[in-house]
Amino acid sequence: PEGCSSNDHVRRPDGLVRIVLAEDAAKLVLSTDNGYTDFDTTLYVLAACNEQPVGIWCADDQVGGTSPQKAVLTLTDVPAGDYFVVIDSFPSQVGGSRYQLDARVE
Repeated sequence: PEGCSSNDHVRRPDGLVRIVLAEDAAKLVLSTDNGYTDFDTTLYVLAACNEQPVGIWCADDQVGGTSPQKAVLTLTDVPAGDYFVVIDSFPSQVGGSRYQLDARVE
């Protein structure tokens, strides 16, 4: 989404993870701040039920994490439903990059 991270949308791989919340969540924490992820990540979440999905939450670089290039996104008061988490990269990555998305519901 505009303003989330770089406007360079060329040749960047995206990962997509579907999350289904069966009930409302007071807090949902999504993170790529771990040892397995090996590139600069941006996370954003799209509501799966929209006809034209729009970014509703976004996080670029994590301050104070194990790596400043990893993303941590904390969502509060998340309604039950289906969501898509997009794991994006900056700058352009050539194949072989790997990521781990950690999710915690509270």
